[in-house]
Parts: sequence; structure tokens; C-alpha cells
Amino acid sequence: VRDKLLRQHSVDVDVALDCMMGVQFARIVQSYLAMETGLMNVDDDNDNGDEDSNQQQQTQVENDKPPSQRGHEKPKKKKKTSSRQPKIGVIGANPSQSKHLETATMNIHGIDVDFVNLRAEEVYEANSRIPTSQTRMFGTPLEDALRRDFTINSLFYNIRTGQVEDWTGRGLTDLLENRLIVTPVDPHETFHDDPLRVLRAIRFCVRLDFTLHEDIVQAAMSKRVHHSLHVKVSRERVGKELEGMLTGKHARPGRALDMIAELHLAGSVFAFPGSFPGDTGHVFGPVTGQILGVGYHGCCGKDGPEAVALAATHRARGWDESSALLALLPKVMKSHTDEREMLETGNASTPPSVVD
Repeated sequence: VRDKLLRQHSVDVDVALDCMMGVQFARIVQSYLAMETGLMNVDDDNDNGDEDSNQQQQTQVENDKPPSQRGHEKPKKKKKTSSRQPKIGVIGANPSQSKHLETATMNIHGIDVDFVNLRAEEVYEANSRIPTSQTRMFGTPLEDALRRDFTINSLFYNIRTGQVEDWTGRGLTDLLENRLIVTPVDPHETFHDDPLRVLRAIRFCVRLDFTLHEDIVQAAMSKRVHHSLHVKVSRERVGKELEGMLTGKHARPGRALDMIAELHLAGSVFAFPGSFPGDTGHVFGPVTGQILGVGYHGCCGKDGPEAVALAATHRARGWDESSALLALLPKVMKSHTDEREMLETGNASTPPSVVD
């Protein structure tokens, strides 16, 4: 709905259901498409009948030819008709991919469609992003809208009435007038329950050229949110969100990195594995290596004064190395700019690269 209102291309469609699970509804859609395919096959059978009649006429003509001329023409191949049904994919609850409920997916006429039931208010464990069994299976449109990350993403299009529904009461205004990123409820609660949303806020702000609401800014700078981001969200998912900020058609890497620094999120986003006490997200054991020529050994879940001191040392070394790498960024960007200008002017020679 957001992309349509902004007249932007959307790669997929999300369908919210108020009376059944996504997989159940996807099977109904699949059955309907199969029925359509069956009707198309009836027409194909009629076409095959005409082809059989033509084949009989061709055989009669073939028999009228002299024996020496028979059988030299290649028979025409029949056109194959496809009656394959769209397959249903099931995405289970996967917190590292921001999937909290089971979702059914289908590709219908070349469009990716996701089916999922309306979500109720979710109840989380202290150090997890997985909703507990206390979370109700079905919610109301209002409950679903309030559990969304931002008001601009809480808009519904009712296919029965043909109207856009704004259950938060401000989603349309924030999207079309204020151009503002706002959470439907208290941002501290939103970010603590799902810390990945603080990075999504930056991504939407950068790609849509919107502004963060002051309440989001204050919540994003909270140490509680920073700690939740580090202990609840996998490094892989953080990397995916970072990639969404830095690459793509509407990406603005400089602005994204500036916002990460302004919101004091760099320590959590670019944290080295094991650089926080209680960091237990490394299933392959301690992470070892070198930072600026000094040996590195991740804490990997240890706690206590020594672990705290070691974690602080690792963060300091990691920050120094990251700063050294970022210091090269202006030179690298200038090199790419020079290269682009050379190519645009038609000069085939390649300018030297700082990286090389």
C-alpha cells in the first residue's frame, strides 16, 4: 500500500487474513487457479479435435501422392499446453529474518504474494524476538496495525470496499504530508521488542528521504535499545539491513552511515563478535584473529570483571580499526568519481584506484 501511494514499484504483495491461516487460504487460491487451468484445458481439447480433423485430411492427401513422394514432409509438432499450478511455499517463524508468524507464499501471474493472518499483540521473552505461546493466533485490524514497525507500513487496502484503511489514524498523513517515520506505539517498546526496527527506521528514512520523529531519535539512542540490538538480533540480519541502506537505486550510503553515528548505533551495528559480555550468539565457538596486529579472542558468553575488561578492549580496538577503514572512504569515493567521469567523457583508460 505504501509503495502504491508513493507511485513506486513493489516487488511483492502482502495479503492479511482475518479468519484463517495463510497456508489454508493459499490452498484455496491454488484450487481456484487449478479450476481455471481445467477450463483452459477444455478449450485445448477442442483445439486438439480440430488438429485431428486436419490430420485426417493430410493423410488422405498423402495417400493420393505417388509412393515415391510419400513420407518426405516432417510432421508438425503439437503445441504443448502447461497446466502446472503455482506451488505454495511455507516460511515458518524465523526471528532472524523478522518473520514472527508462519507465512504462505505463492507466485501468481509473475507476482510474489504472501498470505498471513492478522497479528495480535505479541508477548516476548526477555532476551528473544520469538513471540511466546501467550500471543493470540488471530488479531483485529487495529491490533495488527499497532504491532507494525511504523505508521507508514500499517496501512491496509480493503479489497471488499476498495478503500485504504488507516487504523493508526496518522499513517496517510505521515506518508503523504509529513514524510515522517513514526512508530504506532511508544518507540522504546517497539525497538526493545524488535530491535531490528531501529535499523529499518534508518533504511526507510534514507531510501524514502523522510525524517525520523524526535521520539524515535531519543529511543534509538537508548543504551537499552543498543544492548537489545546486539543480543537479540543475529549479525547476518544486521548485515542485511545495512546492505539495504548502502546499496540499491535509492540508497544514500553517506547519509545512512551518518545516521548510524548520530544515533550512537555504530558500536552495536559494527560490533566484533564476542565484544559484549554475555554474547552467546556464536555457535562455532570463540572468534579469534587480529585487530591492528594485536591478537583477538571473543568472550563468547563469558561474564565477570575480566570479561567486561576484555570486551571493552576489543570494542576500543575494533573502533580504531573501523575508523582507519572509514578514513579511506573519501579517497575511495573520489577514485570512483574520477573513474565515472573518465568513462562518461569516453576515455577508455582506467584511473588508478586507492584500493589497488
